[in-house]
Amino acid sequence: DRTGIEQSRLPAILELAAAIANAGLALRGLHYYDGHLTAPSFEQREKLAHSGYDRLMEIVKAFERSGFPIEEVITSGTPAFPCAATYAPFRKSGFVHRASPGTVVYSDVTSLTQLPAEWGYRPAAVVVSTVVSHPRANVVTCDAGHKAVSADAGIPNCAVAGYPDWTPLKPSEEHLPIEINSGAQPAIGEALYLIPRHVCPTVNNFDEALIVASNRIVGLEKVTARGHESPLRPVRSEPEPQCHLD
Repeated sequence: DRTGIEQSRLPAILELAAAIANAGLALRGLHYYDGHLTAPSFEQREKLAHSGYDRLMEIVKAFERSGFPIEEVITSGTPAFPCAATYAPFRKSGFVHRASPGTVVYSDVTSLTQLPAEWGYRPAAVVVSTVVSHPRANVVTCDAGHKAVSADAGIPNCAVAGYPDWTPLKPSEEHLPIEINSGAQPAIGEALYLIPRHVCPTVNNFDEALIVASNRIVGLEKVTARGHESPLRPVRSEPEPQCHLD
């Protein structure tokens, strides 16, 4: 339930195309959203995605019959990205098909379970945290709560790089307890690298990012897309008062 029109409402879709043409605008193509297909089994996701793509191709044909040629079709958030790659009609169509996964740029715990292992995706963004406490047996606390690693995708909100058996527990604003299920307990002051379960809102938590290559910090980059734009301010009809020094 984001934007757009349900596939079953073909008359409404064609009405929108006509309204675009009547406004003197050019209809270039269609953007089909399938990012909600998150079944854990790839076979299940592929079946659901291909069924939707079949309906999408019927919509494209309906557009063409109504005099609206489609030049481009965009599909596929990260979960359905592999499914689009196996849908043969896209490769045989008369339009340009583009897949537009976003999370694959950084990858995260969720996307790495959805993409084929043989594709070789790895996490490119982690949150560096520090162990600050040993509150009880087999539990350590680090200084990366949900203000650092987003918890919008649920708990656990991350994984600890190099320690797949450790279980991050429910975070508070500034702290994250981690259950140590195997191996030695990390010392206070030790760094832990957290792979977010959902990297997109996690990146939005930081003003800057350290760039690391070959285990060396090679740069510091501003996260330019984070936050929100400034609110619109009313246009003043009179000039601002000026202060002059004599």
